[in-house]
Order: sequence, then C-alpha cells, then structure tokens
Amino acid sequence: MEALSQNYCNEVPSSFAFHKATRKGFFSSVANLLPKIDAEIVVLTHLLEDRPEFLETLNSIAPVSLVISIPYSTNAMVKETLKRDYSIFTPTLKQLNNPIFISDLLVKNIGKNRSVIIIEIGGYFSQALNLISRCIGSRLVGVIEDTQAGYRRYLSVQASLPCSVVSVARSSLKLGEDGLIGQSCVFSIEKILRNFGSLLNNKSLLVIGYGNIGSGVALSLNRRGCSTSVYDVDPIKMLHAAAQGYQVLAKDDALKQADIVFGCTGHLSLTANDMAELRSGAILVSCSSRDIEFDLEYLTKNYKKISYSNHLVKYENDKQIIYLVANGRPVNFIDGAVVGPALSVVQAEMILAIKTLIKLYSKGMTGIYETSISDKKKLAQIWLEAFYEINFGG
Repeated sequence: MEALSQNYCNEVPSSFAFHKATRKGFFSSVANLLPKIDAEIVVLTHLLEDRPEFLETLNSIAPVSLVISIPYSTNAMVKETLKRDYSIFTPTLKQLNNPIFISDLLVKNIGKNRSVIIIEIGGYFSQALNLISRCIGSRLVGVIEDTQAGYRRYLSVQASLPCSVVSVARSSLKLGEDGLIGQSCVFSIEKILRNFGSLLNNKSLLVIGYGNIGSGVALSLNRRGCSTSVYDVDPIKMLHAAAQGYQVLAKDDALKQADIVFGCTGHLSLTANDMAELRSGAILVSCSSRDIEFDLEYLTKNYKKISYSNHLVKYENDKQIIYLVANGRPVNFIDGAVVGPALSVVQAEMILAIKTLIKLYSKGMTGIYETSISDKKKLAQIWLEAFYEINFGG
C-alpha cells in the first residue's frame, strides 16, 4: 500500500504549467477582495501540480503555518519544492482519521497568539474541532471545506460544532470541476485496462451515484460508446439518469451484470452484502475523495489478497474474484487528478470563503454555511475574464 502511495501522481508530465501564470493572476485578483486579517492558516490538501499557486495566494493573505499533505495524492516533486517555504507533514490515512492526532498536530504547529483558519479537503478535522477548541479557545475562527465526503462528515457533527464551517462542496461553481473529475476517472481506468490489453467499450459498466461526479463518469463512458447502467439511492436522480438514456436497474440486478463498478457516492457504494452480488471478475473503481466507496475491511477479512499490478489488486475466495483499483482510493489520482482551469474557480471560492468565515466568526456563529450568490457571481466573472478574456464590466 505504501509503495502505491509513493507512485501516485509522479508519472504524469507537467501538463498544467501553461495555465500557471493565468491561475496565479486569477488568485491574486480574488485575494484583493479580502479584508486584511490577523490570523494564520492550516491547510490540509492534495499536493499536486496546481497547489503551489493556491498556497502562495493563501500565504499572501495570512501566514500558512502548516500544510498537511494527503498521502495518496502527494506528488514527491511538488512536496520537495514546497518544503522550502512551508512546514509540510504527510501523515498516514490512519493518523488523518485520528482526531487526537490531528488536533495535536495542529496545536503543536501554530503560534501562540494569532487566530487560526483551517482549509481542508475531506472533513478530516470534523471530529477534532472540539479538541482544538479546548486547546486554543476563541482563536479558532473556523473551517473551509471542499468535498461532498467532507460536507457529510461536518453535517454529522453539526450540532456540536464549536465554530463555523463554510463548505463549497455543493456550490454551483463546483459543477464544472465535478464533471471533469468524472472524465479524469474514466481516463485513468481506461489507461489501466489498455495496459492489460482490454477495453472499456466491450464491458458492462455500472455507475453508483448519479450526482455531479457520477453523471460526469456516465457521460464520459457514454461518449466512448460504452454500455452504461446507473444506480442511485435517490429515485429522482435515477429518473434523471433514465431520462438521459442510461439503463437503470435495481441495485442487486445491476451488480450481477456489471464488469466494472464506479463508486461515485462520496460515502459507501458497496456494503459487505453487496459484494456477494458481484459477478466474479468484477473491477471496483473509486471516483470519490477518499477510500470510502467500498467495504475494504470486508474484502480483507473474507478474500485472499493478491497483488496484481501497481494499480490493481486481486481479491479471491472459493466463489469469487474481485479486482480493486488503486486500493480503493480515487482512481484519477494515478494520473495527477488535475482537471484544468475549472478547478481554479473552486480553489478561488475557498480563498474568498475566508471573508465569509470571518464575518460569521465576528457574529459568534456556528454551523455549516456557503458563500453568497453575489460572491459566486463575482468569482465567475473574474474567472471568465482571466481564462477567456470575457469582461462583464462593472
């Protein structure tokens, strides 16, 4: 597992460089919308090729005292470069999910006087906020969170939150990024299959979860001429999928015919009971933000694990063979998970969300919030001007 983590994100040429100057200028324009603040920032993030400009902008707003790197999405070269300017720590996933560890890590790496803003991906701080609050008290301004999985984690503790959380997970500005994430997931699994002399479009494919990412996966598969089925626990989303021309089935029926299952729910797509319904030889692909789409504990306990390749693991018992891609982690991180300019507007919303968070903090508010519609429109205008030279005026 560790060897796989080290190989992640280091295989792809630096294709994002041509947007670097534009992205940097865009972030700078967004930062100019913020008031002066006396705080420090702790960032928990993927360390990919697009991250240096994001961190540089945050550091221009307030000192970035600690960068916590998610282990499965850490580009070694990016990390080495950023170590010159930031204190970077790469915990294991087990440590990331330990609230005591996360709380101690933050408290030991911040100053003694400034207020603290947390910007993160995945909701890893959700269980640690009360511990942090006990240590630093009113210095905890709050959290800005990026993902659906993280949003759910904060939602589960909303009643006991000691501070405000501003989430961009359900922002209208995120629709473009999520659709491109779906495309990048399909690209990565297609590349893996081709390495084994196999193709996507001669297989029966199942997308579980028809949200923004799942619909992007389904659309990308459809454009490749693949036979694609969709399942979602929400009947309205199933209706939408059917209206788009996808086959919709009961979950058990869909699992029995699927050669490849794409987990796109942001939580648990396949439970232990679902595993028994899979056809032998099925391939499981996560398109989520963490290793949460499949019941990995059940696989480990009930199947023999056989390493198959860098990105594919075979699980086998007397009745069934199941293949797991990337140890159940997001498949698109194999190829860097960089989705172009669309991601920049989401990162920019996280930057501008600092303004919202400070306003909530000044009013003593707790709970989960979003940025305003007016801020979203302003960001969209700045982004269109930066990347497409479209000026809305005003």
